[in-house]
Amino acid sequence: MPVMLRPIYTCGLRPNEGRELKHKNVHLDTGEILIADTKNSKERMIVMSYDMQALCKLYDMRRLIFAPESEYFFPSPNGDAYPNTWLAKEFKRRWLNANKRNPPIHYHLYVYMICVTVLHLLF
Repeated sequence: MPVMLRPIYTCGLRPNEGRELKHKNVHLDTGEILIADTKNSKERMIVMSYDMQALCKLYDMRRLIFAPESEYFFPSPNGDAYPNTWLAKEFKRRWLNANKRNPPIHYHLYVYMICVTVLHLLF
């Protein structure tokens, strides 16, 4: 779960894009992730930071032990994608443990967009 939330937060993915991320679309050697079948039926490529890339490589080695046949990068115990209700519930539970107040599930996108905008203006 923590590894799944990090690319959603740090790469600006929609929650369903993180849950339904296909293993074949995660290129750990280059750090590129192809986001296919998006909200508007478009594709886009994003690049992970070096530390996210290293974390995903470590996660993938472990994933290949417990779910080698799954097509998903973040498979549920049965090998399918986690349902969207599960991600929202887990996100809220973990957020409340850390912050003691309710956030919207898309809160991370607003933070990401603000950070990208500020960095773009600075550089």
